[in-house]
Amino acid sequence: MATLRIVGDSFASTELHGFGKDKVWFSQLNNMLGTELINNSMIGAAQDFAWHSLHDWAPFITPDDYIVVILTHPARFWFLEDDATMGKADHIRELDYQYGKGIADAAELYVRYIQRPVLDTLFLENRLGWLAYQTYFRKWRRPLIIKAFDQHITQAIEYPELNFANGNLTEVSEKEIIGGNFNKWGKGYDIRFNHLCLSNHKILAEKIYTSLTLNQQLDLTQGFKENFLTNTVFSDLEFIDKECNPISSKRRSVERSAKSLGLFNFLK
Repeated sequence: MATLRIVGDSFASTELHGFGKDKVWFSQLNNMLGTELINNSMIGAAQDFAWHSLHDWAPFITPDDYIVVILTHPARFWFLEDDATMGKADHIRELDYQYGKGIADAAELYVRYIQRPVLDTLFLENRLGWLAYQTYFRKWRRPLIIKAFDQHITQAIEYPELNFANGNLTEVSEKEIIGGNFNKWGKGYDIRFNHLCLSNHKILAEKIYTSLTLNQQLDLTQGFKENFLTNTVFSDLEFIDKECNPISSKRRSVERSAKSLGLFNFLK
């Protein structure tokens, strides 16, 4: 049986708390392809962690398999070997709390004084170059590269071995929100599965299926449901049960109540 192998960040994470696991885009896609799903995506993960998975898988990937790369932001860094979810710079405060001040200080110094966009782009280009060569050498199907965020890709966009989607998933996610401002809408909380409502998961699965099976470019710039999320959805239980993650919604309510009582002040 062919496999569907996915790497990426929260747009493809399997952390679903038992709800909606058959409705998210990668589960629907797996069913449509009739494949075995191997998904090593994690919330907050960096590109280097994703490529670590691809390196490990490379000897076992066959020409019949499908590869989908959710290309997260290149500025993320795999700081901790045993915790790939701490790849974002804004997680440094959590590094301090969970792993100690020394680790948090080292991460902060790297972000402040060493990391810079030109290095991020060079690392990204090298990763994509490796993947293009492996695809050519091992005769894989063209991996589908889906940008999670808008990011600058130079020469690699021209590699014929790689299939780059048009657009990015953040744009799809933000277009669901009336006004397109996630921070204003969710105030740091996203109750959707993988930052998308379930109706758009179905559309995304169908689009990716067509791209993979027909070897066509995936277009993320149109065809999705847009401009339907307002602040009222947080109290609309019927809508949440249909389109969002009820567990995330309940957790949002609990954490907002805890913050209002000052229970998280130790993180400041």
